[in-house]
Order: sequence, then C-alpha cells, then structure tokens
Amino acid sequence: MSYQEQTTQSQGQGIDEKLTAKTVLATLEADPNYRAFVDAAKSEGIGGVLAGPTLLTAFVPKGQVDNVGHYIVRKLLKVVDLKVAKSVKAMDGSDVPVRMEAAVGYFDDKQIGRADVACTNGMIHFLD
Repeated sequence: MSYQEQTTQSQGQGIDEKLTAKTVLATLEADPNYRAFVDAAKSEGIGGVLAGPTLLTAFVPKGQVDNVGHYIVRKLLKVVDLKVAKSVKAMDGSDVPVRMEAAVGYFDDKQIGRADVACTNGMIHFLD
C-alpha cells in the first residue's frame, strides 16, 4: 500500500458536511433562527437569488421580515467595506445607510452581530 493510500485510509473517506461552504440560501436554511427570513424570501420570489450564482450580501435580521429585498445587496461586502460606504443599494432599490463605529458595523441602524459568514455565492451578516 502506498503512502498516499495509507494516509487516505487513516483520514477516512467522508467529507464533514458542516465544514463545506453552501449558498446563502442553504446556509440560512440550516439555522432555524432564520426560518422567517427564508420563508419570506421564498414567498417574495427571492429564494432563487439567494441560491443563485450571482455574488451578493445578505444582512439578515431575526424574526419576521416584510421586505427581504431591503436586506439583500447585489455585491459582495465584508463588514470592513462598510468603513468607506455611506450607503448600499438594496435589491428593492432603496439606499440603505451603513456605517462602522469602532469595530462594529451597522446596517440601517441595526447592529451587525455575527459578520462575514462566507458562502459560495456571497456573504451573510447577521443583525442583532
């Protein structure tokens, strides 16, 4: 048995699905805290956008959401990018104010809690 075969055998053949990158939609679907956001996105016809190939950024609040398009930006943004931006153009066409204070980002005056969750088609920032 070759060294490579021994190494592969000792490491196992499986892939830990928890460690594989997923689309924005699949990442949100995996967390029951964001079920309302996912359901609203699908009912508004935005589910396909969250699963599609276009790079985007989702600013995701907990709880009920009336207009999911307000929380989606068709551009990849890390939280550090908010330092230079005064606003971002949301999918619904609105200009949403963004800012950084110290090391904390804000989207439409909502504080970003968990930031820079990388997905295969973009980035998620979870709002507190």
